[in-house]
Amino acid sequence: MGKVKLLLDVIGDLRSLADSLQAVADAVADSGAAEAEMMTTKEPEETGKAGKTGKAATKNTAKKEAKAAKQEPEEKPLTLEEVRAVLAEKSRSGHTEEVRASMLTLLASFAQEESRSISENMKWGVRKRFQSGEIGAANKHILGYRYDDGLRKYVIIPQEAEAVRWMFQMYIDGVPLRGIAGSMNSAGIRTTLAGYARVSTDHEEQQTSYEAQVDYYTNYIKGREDWEFVSVYTDEGISATSTTKRDGFNKMVADALDGRIDLIITKSVSRFARNTVDSLTTIRKLKEHKVECYFEKENIWTFDSKGELLLTIMSSLAQEESRSISENVTWGQRKRFADGKVTVPFKRFLGYDRGEDGNLVINEEQAAIVRRIYGMFLQGRSPFAIAKVLTEEGIPTPGGKANWSGSTVRSILTNEKYKGDALLQKVYTVDFLSKKKKVNEGEVPQYYVEHNHDAIIEPAVFEAVQKQMAVRQTGTNRQSSVGIFSSKIKCGDCGSWYGSKVWHSNSKYRRVVWQCNHKFDGGEKCGTPHLDEETIKALFMKAVNILTTEKDEIAANFHAIKGRLFDTAELETEQSRLQEELNVVAGMIQQCIDENAHVALDQTEYQARYDGLAERFDRTKARLDEVGNAITEKQAKKEQIERFLAELERQDGVSTEFDENLWYSLVDFVTVFNKEDIRFTFKNGTEINV
Repeated sequence: MGKVKLLLDVIGDLRSLADSLQAVADAVADSGAAEAEMMTTKEPEETGKAGKTGKAATKNTAKKEAKAAKQEPEEKPLTLEEVRAVLAEKSRSGHTEEVRASMLTLLASFAQEESRSISENMKWGVRKRFQSGEIGAANKHILGYRYDDGLRKYVIIPQEAEAVRWMFQMYIDGVPLRGIAGSMNSAGIRTTLAGYARVSTDHEEQQTSYEAQVDYYTNYIKGREDWEFVSVYTDEGISATSTTKRDGFNKMVADALDGRIDLIITKSVSRFARNTVDSLTTIRKLKEHKVECYFEKENIWTFDSKGELLLTIMSSLAQEESRSISENVTWGQRKRFADGKVTVPFKRFLGYDRGEDGNLVINEEQAAIVRRIYGMFLQGRSPFAIAKVLTEEGIPTPGGKANWSGSTVRSILTNEKYKGDALLQKVYTVDFLSKKKKVNEGEVPQYYVEHNHDAIIEPAVFEAVQKQMAVRQTGTNRQSSVGIFSSKIKCGDCGSWYGSKVWHSNSKYRRVVWQCNHKFDGGEKCGTPHLDEETIKALFMKAVNILTTEKDEIAANFHAIKGRLFDTAELETEQSRLQEELNVVAGMIQQCIDENAHVALDQTEYQARYDGLAERFDRTKARLDEVGNAITEKQAKKEQIERFLAELERQDGVSTEFDENLWYSLVDFVTVFNKEDIRFTFKNGTEINV
């Protein structure tokens, strides 16, 4: 409020400045006119007596004026230099950068006003040329005439001329001006008007304001006989800091530029725009097309000579108010984060509803979908494959849409809220005008709240998914999810994945086969055969039946070696040692920098020492990452085999039909060497040649 009050204190001075500039312009114009008159009326001869008489009269007049000035001292308006001095003094008095920016905006406005004053002075020269009979561009548009540039004279427009004669006759007959305006409507000469209304939120309490604005401008414009109502353009629940998503505002401007609107009326500058640049740009564009705007609260007409200066000031105030509100809201939101209060967009958040205390409460119907997504991922399906299944089954997305995307599934799989925790302030708003959001990479504090609400996914299952996410790396042979066999069948010659190909696509012999994606790349093609889907399914069932007969032996072997095979104690010890070394080296680097900042050192020696420490830090960090990845891979592999054994334990007897879930749960990949040598590698490492 202090900043806004400071700006308001200056407005009085601004009006004085505007009056001063107008006075200068009028004085120059009057002096020019007087000079021209003296040149045309000056007599060639003047008597000495007449001259003395004129001097005496001038002297008496000056005495009278001086006496009147003593009795009633005239209050002089502020000059441009005086107002600039006031602003400069206030901008240096310890205010924030935002206030200084507002001061600079005002100073720029004064420079613009000074330019306007110069322009007014130049008008005198233009008017002088009018005395010689030259026609200015602005005078070529007069009701009843059009100016013919070829003939260099006015030509009568019969229809408009008849209306002008009618207007003059009614005035002679004593018809009042309002009556004349009403009568002119029948001649088709009316001003087209539109209103603009906006509220910044769609809350119920602002609905009354929105409806009141629309009703007021509709009745106000229709109540004038000389005005033609176009429409009341509206934007509901949209901020005015940008024109990007304001459909009503943009349509109004487009209609005005197309010539459908002559005058736009709105409640205030803040309803029109809270962005100074947008406001001025739009107003200037409308003025170029002869469209005026009127702001009722501030009583600003944009065609007025002082309108743009006042509009600049009021727009700056509206923008500053919006910035202040934004900062207050941001502070309150971050205070909630610091207090550990969790808020999510419940309308677009799958699995939870808002509880009575505002916290998250499990929606069991939606929670079943979340658990299924995690289950399908742990079976081996990719986010894209899961999205395809959910779309085919007609399950709506968290936002209520019909089509799922891989990114939506991935966001569910990586959201810690499903295990009962909450990471707050993942993104933040960069600028209050553009409302642009950015992923928080340490620019603002983040807060992690543990055990905030009931979990849909067990923490152990959630961590297993994160480990699988880390293991599934992208690369030359990245995993694809176009079909269930994608990224599952390998070429024994080159190691590339098999991909699906359609043969005879436009005939009755159409069929889908799988072959090496790089079979025909390079000089020597791969010799591995293609396989159709029915063959792959039959071979899989044969391999599973062989595996089932050995499941007891496989389980016993796993339990015998899992302690040694998946032991991470040695790696975890190395990880702790590397972390300690990393902290020590980081401290040495900081000490080296501080020493160089406070003590005069040989820069060559300092640079060599710094480079050595930095290289050691990078080497330690790289090894620490390798160890961390190795631990993650071992843990993920162990959990994968345990799930594999659990699924295998459920298989009783001989399987006769292909089961897609069984395929995802058991098979790691298939390697094809030739038609007689096709090897199935299962997730526990067991390899069966069929």
